[in-house]
Amino acid sequence: MKRKEKNNFIRNTFIFVLILVVLCLFAIQISYKMDIVEVRFVEMSVNISDSGFGFNNSEDSLNFGKLTKGDTSKRIIVLSQNSYEELNVVIKTYGDISRFVYVQENSFTLKKGEIKEIGFVLKVPENEGIGRYDGYAKIILTK
Repeated sequence: MKRKEKNNFIRNTFIFVLILVVLCLFAIQISYKMDIVEVRFVEMSVNISDSGFGFNNSEDSLNFGKLTKGDTSKRIIVLSQNSYEELNVVIKTYGDISRFVYVQENSFTLKKGEIKEIGFVLKVPENEGIGRYDGYAKIILTK
C-alpha cells in the first residue's frame, strides 16, 4: 500500500511541475507579445539580367530594379516614431533575395522624435542566375 501511495505522490508531483512549467512558458510568451508595438513587412525585389539597367522608385516597396551580375544597388527607408520614449528595432530579411541584401543597421534603438535612415544594399553575385528574385524585410518594433 505504501508503494502505491509513493508512486501516486511522484506522479502527482511530476504532473504539478509539468503544469507549472507550461504555465511559465505561456506567461513568458504573452509577456513577449505584449512588448511588440508593431510589425511591418516591406516587399523587396530585383530583376537580374545579362544586359541593361533599370530602376524603380516605388515608395511602398524596396524594388532594386533591373541589375546585371556584379552590380550593386542601395535603397533607403526612413523610420521615425513619436509615441514612446524609445523603441527597439530589429530588421530581418527573408526570401530568395535575402542572400543578396545587406541591412546596414539591423538592430538599434529609436528614440522619441528621432528620424533614422536605414540602408538596404543589394549586391548581385557574379555567378548568380538571371531572373526575378523576391522577398521581404520584417521590421519589428518593441518596447
